[in-house]
Amino acid sequence: MKYKKRLPASIGPQSLMEPLSSPSHPLTTTTLSTPQLSTSPHLPALYNLINTAFEHSHRTGHRTVLLTERRLQIPTQLLEELGPNGFCILAFEASEPHDPNDDSNNEKPGKLIATASAKPYTPRSTEPAEAGSLVSEINMLFKRTRGLEGNSPAQPPVLPVLNSSSLFPEEDGKEVEEGIPTWEILTMGVDPALQGRGIASWMLGFTIEEIRKRLDQPRKEKQEADEVGGKEEWKGQKVKILLSTMKELNEGYYQRKGWKTTAERRFEAGVGGSEEGFGIVDMVRVVGG
Repeated sequence: MKYKKRLPASIGPQSLMEPLSSPSHPLTTTTLSTPQLSTSPHLPALYNLINTAFEHSHRTGHRTVLLTERRLQIPTQLLEELGPNGFCILAFEASEPHDPNDDSNNEKPGKLIATASAKPYTPRSTEPAEAGSLVSEINMLFKRTRGLEGNSPAQPPVLPVLNSSSLFPEEDGKEVEEGIPTWEILTMGVDPALQGRGIASWMLGFTIEEIRKRLDQPRKEKQEADEVGGKEEWKGQKVKILLSTMKELNEGYYQRKGWKTTAERRFEAGVGGSEEGFGIVDMVRVVGG
């Protein structure tokens, strides 16, 4: 398995690397398809990282956050969520000092410190799991299950936040529109000891770049890189990227990254162990074009 040595361009080497060891230890990444992830020796560590990051983010002093500790109930749950065409990015602390003259991609990675995953979006129309089950509640919280809202505590009615004209008029407010590929970000997680240092922002940009590359590969066209805000973004085919996240914790963060809130689901106290209830927001960003 090959690992790519990367030093995030959006954050300086000191801000990222000093807490890890030194600038000579760059970030190492690998991108896995669902079949590759299913046989990866890193799957147990990935399962632990996602759950640890999820637990940490929901125990920051806000009474509205979830008390449930696990985002994933079993390691293979992420494989099911990704489906056959999704991908997962793993970011490691490099275990060996980086030799700038060494172009080898075979360096063994160190500790898994961050992850992100995405897949082509498909509207969900399956029946929800058994109502009242903690597992079903947590699994359904971040899913856009159109047509089932209001049928269970895990899927209350959707409250529109912005009409389509205030977002992207040319798309008429549709989640999936002919000619515009739509992807969905499923998970984002950073080791709690390294949060707040720009790693999540870099992983988010890297995920968008990977989505664009996957769309451009079948077309066999070389895309021109455009420097925007200190980050490289791929030009070419327009793509709509969706995500669902907890309003109280993450909405502001993603809005600053260019996402727009399109709808909100409000959950009552008790769902997922919350003390005062909370909101899940559906968000969208259009890239390229």
